[in-house]
Amino acid sequence: MVNDLHERALVYMHAMPKIWLDYAKFLARQQHLTRTRKTYDRALQNLPATQHGVVWQRYLEWAESFAEDYP
Repeated sequence: MVNDLHERALVYMHAMPKIWLDYAKFLARQQHLTRTRKTYDRALQNLPATQHGVVWQRYLEWAESFAEDYP
């Protein structure tokens, strides 16, 4: 239900990086790996290039958290 609310919020606020980052963090907590990755990808597609740095930083932190699990 909360995931659906995030999706609806993104329809109207797709240019706001905070919404994308909160949603990706929420999905990561639920351990939805593919859905989290796709959400980061969608964020990069929808946000202006000037805001990509913030998303990439969090995206890489999330991705690097798996490096310990998969040597």
